[in-house]
Amino acid sequence: MQDKIIIVTVVVVALIGHAMIYLWVKFKVDEATILKFLKEVPERGAHNAESISENVHFSTARVSKVCQKSKAIQRNVQDNTWYLIADENN
Repeated sequence: MQDKIIIVTVVVVALIGHAMIYLWVKFKVDEATILKFLKEVPERGAHNAESISENVHFSTARVSKVCQKSKAIQRNVQDNTWYLIADENN
């Protein structure tokens, strides 16, 4: 009985770990896509979530969630747009 409890615990911990890693990698890939758009778009500056969503083909909700979580993107509350905090390339 003790062995089964240990096995179940190890499996549960492994599944939780895999799920957390998957979500982190998914966020980083989505963040990189949005950062690339913000760096390469001809009209540099702030863009709203709908504009970003149309260009990177993510839902508006996903764009907002990634932008809120990202440390490289900041929100302009006055006009509800997103922009890069600092451009590492320039």
